[in-house]
Amino acid sequence: MEQIRELPDELENVSEKTDAPDFDGGLSHLVLYETPTRYYIVGSNAVQSRFKVLKIDRSEPKELVIHDDRVEYNEGELADLLTSLDQGNRGKGNKSTFVRRLSAFGLLGFVRFLEGYFMVLVTKRRKVATIGYHFVYKIEETETVPLAADIAAVASSPHEQRYHKTFQSIDLSSNFYYSHSYDITHTLQHNMALGNNLELVSGGEPAWRFVWNEYLLKQLLGNIGNDWIVPVIHGYVCQSEITVFSRCVLLTVLARRSNRFAGTRFLKRGANPQGHVANEIEVEQILHDTTHRNRRFTSFVQIRGSVPGYWSQEGSKMVPKPPIVIHRHDPFSASAGAHFRDLLGRYGSPICCLNLVKKREQRKHESLLTEELLGAIGFLNQFLPADQHIRYTGFDMSRANKRGVALDNLEVIARRLVKHCGFFCSFPELFCHLFRCDPFYRDVQRVPGEELVDVGFVSFPAFRQQHGTIRINCVDCLDRTNTAAFVVGKCVLGLQVYALGLTDSPHLDFDTDAVRMLEDMFEDIGNVLALQYGGSQLVHRVDSYRQHGWGTNSKDWMRTISRYYSNTFSDFEKQAAINLFLGVFEPAALHRVHLWDLQTDYFLHHPWIHDPSKHPRAKSYSQWLTPDITHRLPAAQEAAVQSIDHYVPFDAFAAHYKTYQLGSFKEIFTSLIPNTIGDYMPTTTHDPSPFTARSRPAMSILPVAMLPSATSVDRLDSGTVSANFSSDGTHGSDFDEGMSSSEATEGFTLDRGRSQSRAFQTAPSRIPSKMPSSAFDNTARTGFRYKFKTFEETYGVKLKEPSAMDRQLYQRYAKIYHNATRDLSGVASEKLSDRVRSSSTHLVQRSVFTSDSSYGVTPPTVNRRSREIYRDFVERGAKDPERPSVANMEMYRRFISLT
Repeated sequence: MEQIRELPDELENVSEKTDAPDFDGGLSHLVLYETPTRYYIVGSNAVQSRFKVLKIDRSEPKELVIHDDRVEYNEGELADLLTSLDQGNRGKGNKSTFVRRLSAFGLLGFVRFLEGYFMVLVTKRRKVATIGYHFVYKIEETETVPLAADIAAVASSPHEQRYHKTFQSIDLSSNFYYSHSYDITHTLQHNMALGNNLELVSGGEPAWRFVWNEYLLKQLLGNIGNDWIVPVIHGYVCQSEITVFSRCVLLTVLARRSNRFAGTRFLKRGANPQGHVANEIEVEQILHDTTHRNRRFTSFVQIRGSVPGYWSQEGSKMVPKPPIVIHRHDPFSASAGAHFRDLLGRYGSPICCLNLVKKREQRKHESLLTEELLGAIGFLNQFLPADQHIRYTGFDMSRANKRGVALDNLEVIARRLVKHCGFFCSFPELFCHLFRCDPFYRDVQRVPGEELVDVGFVSFPAFRQQHGTIRINCVDCLDRTNTAAFVVGKCVLGLQVYALGLTDSPHLDFDTDAVRMLEDMFEDIGNVLALQYGGSQLVHRVDSYRQHGWGTNSKDWMRTISRYYSNTFSDFEKQAAINLFLGVFEPAALHRVHLWDLQTDYFLHHPWIHDPSKHPRAKSYSQWLTPDITHRLPAAQEAAVQSIDHYVPFDAFAAHYKTYQLGSFKEIFTSLIPNTIGDYMPTTTHDPSPFTARSRPAMSILPVAMLPSATSVDRLDSGTVSANFSSDGTHGSDFDEGMSSSEATEGFTLDRGRSQSRAFQTAPSRIPSKMPSSAFDNTARTGFRYKFKTFEETYGVKLKEPSAMDRQLYQRYAKIYHNATRDLSGVASEKLSDRVRSSSTHLVQRSVFTSDSSYGVTPPTVNRRSREIYRDFVERGAKDPERPSVANMEMYRRFISLT
């Protein structure tokens, strides 16, 4: 992060340059035109102020010939170009062969099987999150367009049709996400590393391990402009709103699946020799205080993935627990070394491993993985400095759950691990934290060499950084791992809201509205990831670990049966489709062997079986960490190589606020997402804070027919539990899941509310909207209107829908502005000739009155002092406030000491 201290002034001036390009993201609107010999893709930005054209040759479908002239056209130049193409492709009868094929939002790439190429376009999208002024979209529909003019000739081969069907079995409308202006493949800390401003868009390469259309883009890189490239991630993205006394704070959780060694549950286990593990997912938790534009962000990143090693399970038979087999001995832990080398290069140190598999078994099953992981970490730590050791924590979560202390002890572990890694903050510390800070927040790891802000008599870091990460795993990295990830996220959420000044303590109760919202988000993420990897939703949800044991829920049995059925009968086809989509198997290169003829894909992930020269052999078994990573620690290598050349200005206002479009409050994205007031806060409460612990009514008093579904979780009060943990060693530690509350060794207590026994609690679900309110004495009614006075009650005026005449008048006004700016979005569906001939509206002043009229007013004279005061006021709103003087800081320090 050395560049951060060298370039802030340069970065601050980038957005102020008058000659900076008007950049508002990539080409987010595409129109495909076709002729018998070519395809033309016209791309435009969000406001349709600049256009580009991509030409694709169709004469030779087996060869991909694409030409990008890299010229930006304005609206008039584009109209002239389309008119010339229309006139040049007219034949007999003056009939044009230049036709408009379809509209799209993004180009995902090109793919070829045995015959010609196919083009994949995004034709429908849905907004799912906003990060600053950047939108994140979910793909809803795609269309695969063949390049060949003679489609019948390309599709005549039965093998081609089968490959096409296998490729289409990857449902791109199922949890694939992208953004035109935000690098969704990298973490927020990486994207804000230079300048701490999201109005500078990264123009560097994405993190290819999370780009699932990397194979489709392989032949486009370097041949066309980067604004055509749309990196797509696979996983899950969700966003909710925490309302803190009318202060909007957006909570976003992103889960990115790695495309390295990707596959289904029993077919992809462990790791390959390159260190890529199965089911590797990066989970990032972002909190954005929207009252401070794009300057107040906090984030935390954690990793989940299979145990690095050569192990597998045979899932071809309907066996509840197939035996775990270590099928290859790795005495020097080369595979694990490559995996941890990659983690240290991406996230820095320390790497904290939380292993949740069983330790005590009558017959060795899961404990084999613990022995494998412990042996690998012990060997690798021999060659690392003590302060850079891989930190290991073992926790038998299944055994702890039987004793009813799983969540309690997990929270203790999470606090200890988060202290080592820290979290990212894009803003300086609050002054109150300098004089009166919570001990837990103060002990969270800080990295030596962070940039300091000097305010006279005290210096403090300008921002926080996360160095290192927490790596969580169980056997499948599904149920137990998701619960542990939620507990880590809950611990970090307390630190994030405390850093933003929203609470006076970083300790949040499990039964607060904000934590319950976070739990629902993690359960949604867990269900989606379990479907993608295991074939069913989560069997054991977070709520399952609130009780003594799991119980016998019929839905859990059905999900278990569904998971094993999917693993036995359908995973082979799913794995073949993934290998084809990711380019692990290329039909054009391996035309002698077809994908469905392979008995196994082992040699596809291990190509050195046929060519031993491709084996990724370690250069040294002792110096397994390369010098370029070692010299950067504890910082990450990826963050150290960033440069100002990778960033371009971003016109946030033009991309976020579309003044020419007609809109309403009901269509605003942030008003549609879940929020703590309308979805979580009970009606009867007098405290609207989302960080207040609340008592939930017991659900067991209801008839069985009235019980809601278990898809969304609500919580009762938890018992008072004190949990503690011993000091951490650098070589690794093992957590005693049976630790009692009286064994206090770290000096803090986790207060969970009232002293209600955990053994007598139930697992209630959120009250459904259709349930009779009388069942709960009207406590089921939630929403903004039940907690605050209406507009009519407050002001005496009743709001009503505007009349038809008023709406028509406003529509005419918006249309005048639309025509005056000559935007193409409203006439995209018209014929080409009509669109070219349409004239724009020119607004000309025709008044005969003086300048002081409804058409113009002479500005009043303002003295110099008033102008200076106003300029200072505007600058303080656009930039950070001025640093207080030494005298003011001394007065503030005395005030704090008195309170």
